[in-house]
Amino acid sequence: MITGCSDETAPVPTSGSIIVKVLTGAELTPVAGALVTTQPPTSSVLTDSAGQYRFTGVTPGTYVVTAQRVGVGAGTSTINVVGGAATTAVILFDGVGPQSELPPVTDGLAVFFPLDNSADVQVGAARVSSNVLRGALATTDRKNRQGKATRFIGEDTSYLVATLDAALQRVPVTISFWLRKDGAPKALETILSKYLHPSGDGIHFVYEGQNFTAAYMASNFGNYSRSNVQHPSMNRWVHVAYVCGPTICALYLDGQLVSSTGWATGRSTNTFTNEQLYVGFTRSTAISGSPLTAFKGSIDDLAWYNRELTTEEVKMISDDR
Repeated sequence: MITGCSDETAPVPTSGSIIVKVLTGAELTPVAGALVTTQPPTSSVLTDSAGQYRFTGVTPGTYVVTAQRVGVGAGTSTINVVGGAATTAVILFDGVGPQSELPPVTDGLAVFFPLDNSADVQVGAARVSSNVLRGALATTDRKNRQGKATRFIGEDTSYLVATLDAALQRVPVTISFWLRKDGAPKALETILSKYLHPSGDGIHFVYEGQNFTAAYMASNFGNYSRSNVQHPSMNRWVHVAYVCGPTICALYLDGQLVSSTGWATGRSTNTFTNEQLYVGFTRSTAISGSPLTAFKGSIDDLAWYNRELTTEEVKMISDDR
């Protein structure tokens, strides 16, 4: 008796994947933190510590893969993706990269505003539902590059406002930016705020007389961490990093830890404010009965991380000047 074999046809894979490897130099050193995009578009991503990233679920076809890393290089690779297979795109950088400004630490970078006199988001656009810059001026950044930073004029008509994904404000969080203050600060001059006083719920950076204050508040002041230090030097670029974790919030100026403050209740509580992020201005009208004023000075490279940066990582960013 002869039995026949079933002639079943396996389903044809409808998608493939792209493995990107970004290298530089004669020794083919991996490039971490390179911004990778494709055409046709898939998504904008950053390479890992091995200089790699893998796109999955890619529709078959021809793709141009581009990678760039500030100060390191840029390059492209054209590949053909087929269903059910992984195609590798090797990109060897060919010189100094474009003058964009990803920070030297990209692990956990959730949103990045270069603040090159625009409201553009370089990383994390999907987490920002609206963003507008008004009444500001282009200015020279800390590396003496014209037009690569934003100057706010000290009026309530000069600010950046953005609506962020609510998950971004949950602890752990790190907020990093560069600050240059024009002249002595006013009594209550708001630098950056995701807070509406007197709700007692949100995050803000403000000058209070001779103090520079960073605070994370939750539950109508039911829990908070607040750092007050002597304000940074005027008329020069200062790097600010505020690192909030489950037990403390740490404030760094120019890569140095200047304040480490525990939570009022001993453990963190997340803010649930729906207030938008403002840079250069705040909607709050008063703190302790005194009116708030708008920021006069320059801000650059606002980076929002969804983790606690280490002291070494904060120093890396501060040294990028």
